[in-house]
Amino acid sequence: MARRIEIASAEELPVINISALYSQDSTSKAQVAQQIHSACVQTGFFYVCGHQVDQQWLFDCIRQLFALPLDDKLKLDAKLSSLRRGYTGLGGAHNCVPEESCTVGPDNKESFLLGAEGSRSPMLGPNTWPDPALLPGWREHIQTYFNSMLDLSRVVARGLALSLGLPEQFFNDKMQDPVAQLLLLRYPPPPPPPAETTASQDTAASQQNQHDSSCPGASEQQQQSSTVPSLPGTTSCRSWVLCGTMQLQLDCDG
Repeated sequence: MARRIEIASAEELPVINISALYSQDSTSKAQVAQQIHSACVQTGFFYVCGHQVDQQWLFDCIRQLFALPLDDKLKLDAKLSSLRRGYTGLGGAHNCVPEESCTVGPDNKESFLLGAEGSRSPMLGPNTWPDPALLPGWREHIQTYFNSMLDLSRVVARGLALSLGLPEQFFNDKMQDPVAQLLLLRYPPPPPPPAETTASQDTAASQQNQHDSSCPGASEQQQQSSTVPSLPGTTSCRSWVLCGTMQLQLDCDG
């Protein structure tokens, strides 16, 4: 029997202003930590605001990437990368929803995967980047965003440590070289009559999502099966067991 995926309303998920975690005010930090503790225990998800991440140009970059001619995108095919980083076209990605619970078919999306670069883990290595002649400044913008989100994950980890009664810096040395990924997604608008598709369910230990509220394709799919609705200007966080892996997922329709 198919398992029903419940959709939480925005009112059911807490919005936590984490700006105090950037300060030296221990009382305000403790208040944020208590909110994080309650959110992790009661819902497992929460939104954060006051996070100092610049998102103004982000979706422009995503639209520019997926608007490239197909031939140019295929030159970035993830199959050409040993780490499977790069572009995956419509219908080429797997569906993370368990087969027995998936009642609406496979994902209908194109994606672009980037990750942390380094050599300490087999999962770290070079990324596949678009030709700068086609997308000037694109790599620099995305790298800046990627690093900003890594910084944010460390700030949230400080709040998590405090929420567990641990020293604030407890997770610092455990997040020095994380196997972090940035997954850019484009869900095209469903044709009439609306195609039944499902937004992918992530299996990472930690997840932070950004959504573009102007994307009808992503919005349609969120309404059908996503467990966390989007709120403009916030980042949604899934409570994690160990702060070492992080996935950044963005939904955007071109």
